[in-house]
Amino acid sequence: MTVLDLKGLTKSYGSFKAVDNISLRLEDGEFLSLLGPSGCGKTTTLRMIAGFITPTEGTIHLDGEEISSPRGVVPPERRHMSMIFQSYAIWPNMTVAQNVGFGLRMKRLPKDRIARQVDETLRVVQLGHLAERYPAELSGGQQQRVALARAVALQPKVMLLDEPLSNLDANLREEMRGEIKRMHDEFGITTVYVTHDQSEAMAISDRIAVISAGRIEQLDTPYRLYSRPTTRFAAEFIGRTNLVDGRRNGARLEFDGFSAPAPAGTGGADGPVLVSIRPQTLRLVPRTDDIAPDIPGARVLPGSVADRTFLGERWDYGLSLATGGAGLRAAGPPEENFETGSAVWIAIPERAIVLVEDAPLMEAAE
Repeated sequence: MTVLDLKGLTKSYGSFKAVDNISLRLEDGEFLSLLGPSGCGKTTTLRMIAGFITPTEGTIHLDGEEISSPRGVVPPERRHMSMIFQSYAIWPNMTVAQNVGFGLRMKRLPKDRIARQVDETLRVVQLGHLAERYPAELSGGQQQRVALARAVALQPKVMLLDEPLSNLDANLREEMRGEIKRMHDEFGITTVYVTHDQSEAMAISDRIAVISAGRIEQLDTPYRLYSRPTTRFAAEFIGRTNLVDGRRNGARLEFDGFSAPAPAGTGGADGPVLVSIRPQTLRLVPRTDDIAPDIPGARVLPGSVADRTFLGERWDYGLSLATGGAGLRAAGPPEENFETGSAVWIAIPERAIVLVEDAPLMEAAE
């Protein structure tokens, strides 16, 4: 049962903290993504897990054994881990089969065992028919499969992937993330995956650690990250959203032009709040008079379409509120076509109003 445990992990370069007190625990077979913008510390964290960087503070344990601390690190080749880089790093002078078996040969395993493991791994990644080809004869997606197969063939305790799909075009990225998920399900290897692409992380992860400025903003399942973000950064980074400032007044939340009951199960003192409202939760209804439609469980506001963009699978609308305050964005199906300037009713389901927990701290800082 492979367990990877990071405790208080920090990496400083002078006064700059690239990684700042990160703690997390991966259970056996879990797929965790480190998600964040460039320079947030996710790759530095991955390289500390791999043993390429010594932490300034904190520890890394694998199956209860300390493998990294400021006192020293277990070398990468002795950590029972495989790492896949952005560049694939497959050998151009070796065939597919030779590349996949390279690490096994370095471990000096018997030739018959190497041959069996290579054949089995190539079968799983569906590259058996390309075993005798060289990298220059392969597509980018096939080269990526070779890199994955070489890493898997070693049967590591932990697999580390550093933005492995960044060099592929959009269609290949979608295909390969499905392949990575399929291979993880097949082999069940504990995996840490670094990416700045939220759709990748959402599609393949058991949990996601959203990282900003070296710190974990939120660590949660994809569903909860999207539906219940707990910080402004997490709400903005995972998907598109409307962030609306308001105030808590007893059991109600008050905003410019409307109010709503505070979400069930939430508490807190009266004062400023920040809420997230996802664009696809809003419903637009044509407005021909001043009588608001009765839509159970929703706040209905008068407004108009300020701008719109057709994105194929949806319309993206910019909305102005007749009651004033900040505008909203809404997503609508292609068949519901509202022209720019159209008067509309904007229905905001009360269940779609999600409290973001850091609002009072943000106002205090200002």
